[in-house]
This record gives sequence, C-alpha cells and structure tokens, in this order.
Amino acid sequence: MLFVVSVGLAMKVHKHVYNGKERWLVEGRINGKRKRKFFDTKAHAEEWRKLQQKDTSISVWWLDLSNSERIDIMSAFNRAKEDGFS
Repeated sequence: MLFVVSVGLAMKVHKHVYNGKERWLVEGRINGKRKRKFFDTKAHAEEWRKLQQKDTSISVWWLDLSNSERIDIMSAFNRAKEDGFS
C-alpha cells in the first residue's frame, strides 16, 4: 500500500478588493485542502504565510514512518476505537 501525502505549502499572497476596501488574501493548499485567509495588511498576510510554512507538525511525521509502522499505528487506533475510545 502506498501513501501519498501532499504537504502543499505553496501559498500565495494576493491583493483583493472587497466592498471597496483593499484586503490581502493568502491562499493555497494544506494537506490537499484549500485554505484562504484574509488580512488587513500585506505584512500580516506574509507573516502568517511564513508561519504556515514553518509548521511541519501537520503530517510530516507520518511521512517518515515505514509501512509496517503505519500499519501498527492504524491497527492500534482501530483496537482503541473498538474498545470505546474516541
């Protein structure tokens, strides 16, 4: 079984005009999901984008595991779920 996980941290900052006000939009994909966030200043948008690129705790740990380690984690999760843990 092959697992493909896209960290997808290619986020871009765009100028966006909404109701006549200039806003800054950061958009991109994180783990395959589209993420959009609006800011009042370009500096805030750039700062948030940089923080998102530094945050590798989302799924990078999973990429370093071997297939047998992944199977062990999933089976332990399923056993815990059967025992009533949520």
